[in-house]
Parts: sequence; C-alpha cells; structure tokens
Amino acid sequence: MSIQRSMILTDSLGVINDALKKMPKTLWGCLAETLSELEDRDCFIHKSWPKTHLEVVESTCESIYRARIGNGNPWRLHVQYGGKNEIVLKDVLPPEKHDRVQASIAAKKTRYR
Repeated sequence: MSIQRSMILTDSLGVINDALKKMPKTLWGCLAETLSELEDRDCFIHKSWPKTHLEVVESTCESIYRARIGNGNPWRLHVQYGGKNEIVLKDVLPPEKHDRVQASIAAKKTRYR
C-alpha cells in the first residue's frame, strides 16, 4: 500500500504564468519554494508552514488561504482546497495589493468558487 506524500497543485487559471510575468526575477526562486511547501503533505499534517505562513483570509464566504512568497514585503499567493489532496491556485498579489485583500478577491470573484 502506497501513501501519497504530496498534495496536488492545480493551476487551471494560469497563476504561475501570471506570477512569472509580474514578479521580479529575483523572486522566482521564492515562488518555487512556496509551491514546494504547498505540495508538502507533512506541512498539512502538522499544520505548520514555516516559509509561506499559510493562513486563512478572514471575512470571506469561501475558504480562501494566502501564502507568502518571499520575506519582508512579500507577494501573496491565494489558494483554495479543491478536493481530498488538491490545492487550487487562485491568484497572485503584489505587495501593494495584499493589504486590500477583500477588494482584490471581489475584483476577481469568478476565480473563487
């Protein structure tokens, strides 16, 4: 019997491509680390995300989570649970927009279920 050791990331909206177009190249490695941590099933089992600090976005009807990309004034990656081991990438936000998270989600509400 095999045990699945990773979460499945789904990017049907092209969030990774969008991030690579918008983000400075110096953060591409940080994006890869963020995606890697989101795929790590152990982080979900232990509810510990040391690099991304995955947290629920408060005051949203849907369960939307955000993960940090980088340190300092980081970019944010929005995700939702899609199914039993699935994380669905929803959006990437630059530092100047992640403080107005509700407005950012409302502007792209069709992305979120």
